[in-house]
Amino acid sequence: MDYTRRICEIFKMLLVTLTTYFAIYSDVFGKLPVVTLETGIIFVVIAFIYFRYWHLCPKDKWTALLSLFFSICMVLGRAYDKKDTFFILISNKWEMAASIFSICGFFILFYFCLCVAEKVILNTVLSKENKGLSRKEKMKYVGIILMCWIPIFITFMPGSFDHDSFSELTYWTREVNWSTHHPVIATVYLGLVMDFGKYVIYNVNAGVFIYILIQIILSIYAILKVIEMMKKLGISQYGIYTTIFFYSMIPIWAGYVQCVIKDSMNFIFCMFYTVFLIEIILDPSWLNHKTNMVKFLLSIFGILSFRNTGIYLFLLSFLPIIICLIYKNKKNKDYWKSYILTCSIVLVVHFSFMNIIVPAMGIGKGSVGEMLSLPFQQTARYIKYHSDDITSWEYNAVNDVLPAKQLPKVYDSQISDSVKNLIKDQHTSKIKHYFKAWFFMGLRHPGTYLDATLSGTYDYFYPNGFSKARKTGLKLYIKDKHDQNSPNTGTYDVTYVQNESIRKKVTYYMTDFWRKIPVLGLIYNTGVYTWICLVCVMLLAKKKRFYALFAFLPTASTLLFCIASPVNGYIRYMLPIIATMPLLIAWTIHSLNSKTD
Repeated sequence: MDYTRRICEIFKMLLVTLTTYFAIYSDVFGKLPVVTLETGIIFVVIAFIYFRYWHLCPKDKWTALLSLFFSICMVLGRAYDKKDTFFILISNKWEMAASIFSICGFFILFYFCLCVAEKVILNTVLSKENKGLSRKEKMKYVGIILMCWIPIFITFMPGSFDHDSFSELTYWTREVNWSTHHPVIATVYLGLVMDFGKYVIYNVNAGVFIYILIQIILSIYAILKVIEMMKKLGISQYGIYTTIFFYSMIPIWAGYVQCVIKDSMNFIFCMFYTVFLIEIILDPSWLNHKTNMVKFLLSIFGILSFRNTGIYLFLLSFLPIIICLIYKNKKNKDYWKSYILTCSIVLVVHFSFMNIIVPAMGIGKGSVGEMLSLPFQQTARYIKYHSDDITSWEYNAVNDVLPAKQLPKVYDSQISDSVKNLIKDQHTSKIKHYFKAWFFMGLRHPGTYLDATLSGTYDYFYPNGFSKARKTGLKLYIKDKHDQNSPNTGTYDVTYVQNESIRKKVTYYMTDFWRKIPVLGLIYNTGVYTWICLVCVMLLAKKKRFYALFAFLPTASTLLFCIASPVNGYIRYMLPIIATMPLLIAWTIHSLNSKTD
């Protein structure tokens, strides 16, 4: 009997291995398995690992649900990566069978990996030394970071200057009509620094250098705050050094810190904000101290100043904490009045600024099209593939808002700028008619709308994907004034100091070279960070550490903004999530292993 059971067990494990092997090769490597020495070694390795550690995989519905979600993301992600539609998965019975087989294989693989990861995390021993960083430690960490960053700063001296930043400067100089398309405070800050360089020091490059220098100081201070919090959470020295490696060696950080762009300042303030949120979760009385409230308010206003979505991130992440505190401390108003005060200050200052000061400065509202990337993309795809199935009324309703005839020509499934920038009329009544037409068109071809949605968002959930819209992951450049439709008018003539050949070599190291490194090459794939966050959230929810989930609210909000954004898998939009990832992992480990609830 035992012999028969053993044979059945071996057969089951071989079948499980074969299913995983098929999924990996068909979806990750993009081809059907073939018998070679390489494939044979991979099969044997998978089989050995399964046979050796499968006993670590108990039945668990939470793990199963997340594994199924990841499996579907892999299969759908590959479909959109290669063919830009999910219909390829159901085009014939063989494709359907292969898709189901791949989902099963990935499910087994992810279930196994999640079970092992859970065991490792739950067996992590927290350090008892949870003091702050000493001066010596701070100097050491700053030295390591700067040693890795300075060669990149020197190469791109005085700093890269993005398309959007030149666009902000045209607002500042009133060369174009100033609107809230870019954050007003970020535009004013950039304009003042650049004017200081141009009119006080008489050197535009010096203005860029000052901007970057401030960015360097703030970013390093934010990293130290993250490390200090990780140490407070009981993370071992090994974890601290891994974090230092992440911020110093991974090219994302030096690349964006040396770039004049609002997103770099935004992710820095998001790091501060997340650290302070964790302080509040650990000790709700933390905000009652005036110094702490000032620091917290500065981090919030920093987020509001450098992204138009900042106010929504604040509301989505801070209001739930206030509601929870009020619910738990109904009778003790002194306990949570500082939270109400903080929220009131932020809302009064923000809305007074946007509704009184901004109009007084003659600044107009940004285009409503900025918020309509998703429906505009759905409409463009519909007209491209179903132009013969649209009524004259629907066509006119669309054409009043967007030039319907041009949409099929400019539609790009990965980026919506070419569509949303064509908006003709933002009048409320015309937008209302447009949405009515949009609704009825979607009822007839929901699959097309689904394709348009997933085509522009799948890279945020597909770890093997890499944004086709932004192929390098990092864009290190100064926008040339001679480029077509360039916002660089030449008013601020920024130029690199080093020659182009040196910059090309360093750019290759920071982009293509890193992408070829196994495992580390995934750093530019936004889906990786989404998955890590989902794993952390699943483990916390599974162990009923619901209080700890508050720390993930800024991340969840940022992910929602990414999904609604005009670019698929754009790492620049994910920077707040990536920058706080080491801290969120540390917070998850602490919450799962700490004795206090």
